[in-house]
Amino acid sequence: MKNLSLIFCFVLAVACSDDDASGDIDRTLLLAGEVSKNWRLAGESSDVSETVPSCRSTSDRAQDNTYTYFVNGNMEWDNGEITEGPEENSCGDFRNLVGEWRFINDQATIVWTLERDRDDPSIIIDQTDTLNIFLLESDTLVLGDESEWLSFVPK
Repeated sequence: MKNLSLIFCFVLAVACSDDDASGDIDRTLLLAGEVSKNWRLAGESSDVSETVPSCRSTSDRAQDNTYTYFVNGNMEWDNGEITEGPEENSCGDFRNLVGEWRFINDQATIVWTLERDRDDPSIIIDQTDTLNIFLLESDTLVLGDESEWLSFVPK
């Protein structure tokens, strides 16, 4: 039992240690790097119940997508090769979008404002989403909460 307690304490100490300098890491640096940082959608809560394979975040269609955050507050969603689903009940890519991002609520929340189509600026998107930052580390970004979330990894 004593060994089990020691193991538990060790695991707890490692899990609670902060490899990012005890909370002093700039969240902008984690999200956007020195100038910009590319992320790939690795999963989302709706994948569990999604019955159409092409609509899952792990589908072949989604693997070339890049979500880029720039330190100046700009953002770009590049969907790689734009594909449209061949069937009525399949998913295709969105347009390549540009916009802005910012932190609010002491950097606990991110606001995305998707402004326009990158390739055709005459197409105005004007969509704003506000998402809680559930986890932000150098190699993981999870937005949402326990029930609805988007998970990203660096690309």
